[in-house]
Amino acid sequence: MDGRKSKKIRAYLEKEKDEIFVCEKPGRYYLMDAFLDVSESEFAERTAELINFYENNSKSICYEIGYIQYAKDVRRQIYANYSNVILLMKHKPGGMSCHFMPAGKYLTTYFKGHWRNIGRLIGNFLLMQMNIRLHWRKSSWKFTRWIS
Repeated sequence: MDGRKSKKIRAYLEKEKDEIFVCEKPGRYYLMDAFLDVSESEFAERTAELINFYENNSKSICYEIGYIQYAKDVRRQIYANYSNVILLMKHKPGGMSCHFMPAGKYLTTYFKGHWRNIGRLIGNFLLMQMNIRLHWRKSSWKFTRWIS
């Protein structure tokens, strides 16, 4: 394991359970695949296809996997409606069309546990996000959709 990954894992393990904090994030590129009404096995296959596409067409295989949770689902306390997958990358992959997530301050949390228990944390996260928006309306704060 390279030093950056082990440093990231140590930092994650040092966080308090369900801690919500502001984190300075670098700009990152991402590939995304969206799909509706697929079975769990189809979802896993589509995720694997995206990973294989990236790994077969990139010089680097350094990425993080994320899933976007939409606000409409979160408000209805639906936390496992996965209809997409994203691969976050530090460097733009050559020859691939991708999106860019700008550098900035992001409200962040690392959830530890089963997704069925995430509701309280998401409620606290939304409350903190709303409070920050009130105080930092004209600032450089960025707010992501749900990335788990």
